Amino acid sequence: MKRDVLEYPMSTVAAQVVQAAASEDVTSSELGDLASSDPGFALRLLALANSPAFGASVPIGDVRRAATHLGVRGVRNLALSLWVTDLVPEQEGAEVLLSNALRRAVTTRALAQRVGAKDPEACHTAGLLLDAGILLWAREAFEDAVDVARAPAPHRTLKERAFGHCAHPDSGSAMARCLRLPDPVAEAIHGHHDPEPPAGQVARLAWVAERVCAVFEGFASAEDHRAARKALEVLDIADPERDAVFRELPGLTAEAGRALKRTLGEQPDLEALLRDATRSLVALNRHYASAIQQLEAVVAEKEQVEQELREANRQLAEQARIDALTGLPNRRALDHELTRELARSLRDETGLALLMLDLDHFKAVNDTHGHRAGDDVLRAFAQVLRASVRASDLPCRYGGEEFVVVLPTADADAARQVASRIRTSLQGSRIQTSAGALRVTVSVGVAAVEAGGLDGGTAPSELLDAADKALYRAKHEGRNRVVVASSPKASDAA
Repeated sequence: MKRDVLEYPMSTVAAQVVQAAASEDVTSSELGDLASSDPGFALRLLALANSPAFGASVPIGDVRRAATHLGVRGVRNLALSLWVTDLVPEQEGAEVLLSNALRRAVTTRALAQRVGAKDPEACHTAGLLLDAGILLWAREAFEDAVDVARAPAPHRTLKERAFGHCAHPDSGSAMARCLRLPDPVAEAIHGHHDPEPPAGQVARLAWVAERVCAVFEGFASAEDHRAARKALEVLDIADPERDAVFRELPGLTAEAGRALKRTLGEQPDLEALLRDATRSLVALNRHYASAIQQLEAVVAEKEQVEQELREANRQLAEQARIDALTGLPNRRALDHELTRELARSLRDETGLALLMLDLDHFKAVNDTHGHRAGDDVLRAFAQVLRASVRASDLPCRYGGEEFVVVLPTADADAARQVASRIRTSLQGSRIQTSAGALRVTVSVGVAAVEAGGLDGGTAPSELLDAADKALYRAKHEGRNRVVVASSPKASDAA
């Protein structure tokens, strides 16, 4: 059944503006006359027309002139923006819903400007309404809608289906058609969660914006960041410009909230989010556990939903084993793989070696140049490790500035050569950081068990302890060097 625009919870004047803007022959002056009938709307219209974003050469004090300056679509977007804020009551959790909606609006508009889109106002409209389905649902079930908004962005439609609710791309696009918004806007809303980018320019920009915004929401991981950067390739945005998109987005979102006189809360930058990603895994587990329970009760019989849930759990398990900052396996993954490699070496009577590496004077890097520069150093060193080892080796971030490399089938001499290659490569590099180019060195402890030297009682901790003591000697003897322990069993005497 077709719904009328006034059935949506929109102020009378805002609804009239949206309806009138759908007409091909309406003028901006006529929209200004409509806006004048609502003092609150008129004041917002004047404030927007005089804002830096619209570059008025002289102050505008007349509502009709302000409407002419913004144009028909600009006035319509103001009406829709006020409607979006009215949908979200000022209570706990509201800032999540509103931040998500405004973030998509400013991101889609910013991307449209970067690529020289033909209709940036339509792009802004589409971005503003990508989450409209969730906002409409919040009028009926606020806590459930907030729960969905706090979930990882790629899996929100799954969460909605777990609640037995219509997915927001469907409800949002239906609303856009009822409001008689342009077809490209409705198509963008409907397709922004599609697995592949849509064909139309507005839809494609909204699709990319959804993935960029996901990096700042719902316990995002380093994998979400990589997916967003890959999505930006769809728009042929150069690599330095991609960094600018992520850097500017928190400020643009906060500014959008201020323009609408709503508090959005802290808008953390990308570096802070990646540092906190590991701590967010516990909360992420809770979200998926909740989704599983609801799916069993509501949509357990649907094979497609089960497949999506299995994929979500697979991604969660993978994220739990990856260090968010460097992309290397973490200590949890190391414990599992080292136990497996010890069992394999015992079975096949092959050697096994382990490197423990510690960046020299790393605390001084953080204290002198800041944690952002320290993070740049850690990421660069992870790249050095990847480039210096075999595909069968396992480089891991052990914690802080400590790293471990497991070398299957290697003896002490081979392990020493690998350690020396890593040390030399890092020493000869100038690492580019936010604070400029830095030189960093590393100390390495090596422990190895020769072929046939293992017994069933050898534990991973023995190999780690031997390498750790060799690393301590390397530090004590002046740093930037490699020290080899004779064997795990003999490490106490080393």
